[in-house]
Amino acid sequence: MPDCLSYNQKSSHELNGRQQAYRTGLRVEKLALIWLLLTGFRIIATRYKTPGGEIDIIARRGRTLVVLEVKYRKQLDEALYSVTARNRHRIVSATRFLLASRQDLANLNIRFDVMVFARWRWPQYIKAAFDSTDSF
Repeated sequence: MPDCLSYNQKSSHELNGRQQAYRTGLRVEKLALIWLLLTGFRIIATRYKTPGGEIDIIARRGRTLVVLEVKYRKQLDEALYSVTARNRHRIVSATRFLLASRQDLANLNIRFDVMVFARWRWPQYIKAAFDSTDSF
């Protein structure tokens, strides 16, 4: 048996790191949900998956539909910069899919927000962190 791992195999350390990152992601998404609820939002969906991408949290308050991306990194600025153009494109694509399938949401004002978390720091909530150049 060779000492090296094949291309498709992962070491137990890598799997544990991924599992830990996944669990941390779930925890910060729950914290974001609590924050949204405490500030008067109604949660429409979490971890909404579409062929074009995934939306972490969809929430509504009044006539505003918030599409929230949640990120955790060691530093807050790292979390902010981790919302790349590719991520934003996928989120906008997933939002288009959502609006096409949910006519009750189609006439709301859409806002793309980001909430970032870092160890030993207060989370930051960025309203209208990005937008779509296309109209909905």
